[in-house]
Amino acid sequence: MTVVKRSCGHETNISLDGLKPFERDGKLVWAARSKCPSCDPKMKKRDRERRQAALDSAQDREARMGLSPLRGSAKQVAWATSVRVDLLEAAFDVLELAEDVFSVQVVAVASQVDAARWWIDNRELAPEGLVDALAAALGTEVSATENPF
Repeated sequence: MTVVKRSCGHETNISLDGLKPFERDGKLVWAARSKCPSCDPKMKKRDRERRQAALDSAQDREARMGLSPLRGSAKQVAWATSVRVDLLEAAFDVLELAEDVFSVQVVAVASQVDAARWWIDNRELAPEGLVDALAAALGTEVSATENPF
């Protein structure tokens, strides 16, 4: 995140993630010449639509995983839904478990942690540590690589 002073006088954070080096300067110049999202109604609407599309995508992925609903305020649930799904998908890639094993050993346990606040507080958790963090949250000792029999 880079702080940019906008034409309206406000300072905002601009994400340059995912941009090629030659695109970054252009985005910074554009941001400095334009109004901030709170002063530009069109930008406010685009941001709201982008956030809603991201939430819809996260809710679709959450439904496909069969996760239970989260508890918390509407804003917490919206944020935590994305965090939870992203963490679970990253853990699936890292842990290299079969899909059915992952569903039983990780997704089922993750579904029991339904406090949106827990997912927000643990949003920077490494995917490798997700299983142990979930076990600690539930007060059990479980390992994704442990044979249950």
